[in-house]
Amino acid sequence: GQKATAMAAVAAVAAVALAMAVTPAAAVVTSSAAPTATPWPQAFRSALWSNITTPRPDSLPSTAVREYMWYDWSLEAQRINHAAGAYECMHFYGTDGPCTLFFRGAQLFAYINDTGRCCLDTSSPGAPFPNWTLAMTWVNDDSEVFGAPATQFTFGRHMYWEERLADERPGEAGDAAAARPLVFSFPGTGRQDWYWDLSTWTVGPSPASLFQLPSSCGAQPPLCNATAVSA
Repeated sequence: GQKATAMAAVAAVAAVALAMAVTPAAAVVTSSAAPTATPWPQAFRSALWSNITTPRPDSLPSTAVREYMWYDWSLEAQRINHAAGAYECMHFYGTDGPCTLFFRGAQLFAYINDTGRCCLDTSSPGAPFPNWTLAMTWVNDDSEVFGAPATQFTFGRHMYWEERLADERPGEAGDAAAARPLVFSFPGTGRQDWYWDLSTWTVGPSPASLFQLPSSCGAQPPLCNATAVSA
């Protein structure tokens, strides 16, 4: 299904990035090479928007849903709080209420806030490596997201946009080490795509308690409903 295909692609990209064993410094390239996407910080947090159906909009549509992401590679953990009405909660986990995704190591746990149910989603590779972005392919330097200049990359059926900073020229990475992600696009409907709210972007660790699994996840939580996950 779409979820499994998307997560498998991310897993393949993460494996390539690990094999490359590159460091963030490698993100700065010369004009003789295509730019590479900037690795993520070791830890950060930021609000997200989803349920946006218009690619790279100039303004935020009324359909948008407010969400939040925390990431900390020292814990090999990522957490995403999806709000009520989020596409991922409805399409993959069968709830129109909020759901929380805990990426821990190589696993993904989905927690349904309204019922307290927790399940293990086996279609996910878990938390991505910080340099998973380096396996992407550069597309162009003349995109815009919410009217801001952006650099576009692709891998498989996924698209990714990050900031194009003021000192960058077409075909060069410029000060790419400081570029932040703008959009992560999934195949199919745009409602699943993630749009980072850079006004909330903060680099640095968050309390480890944020990544602790709810008690209902237990030692061996049930598998997420196969129909809901792969539909």
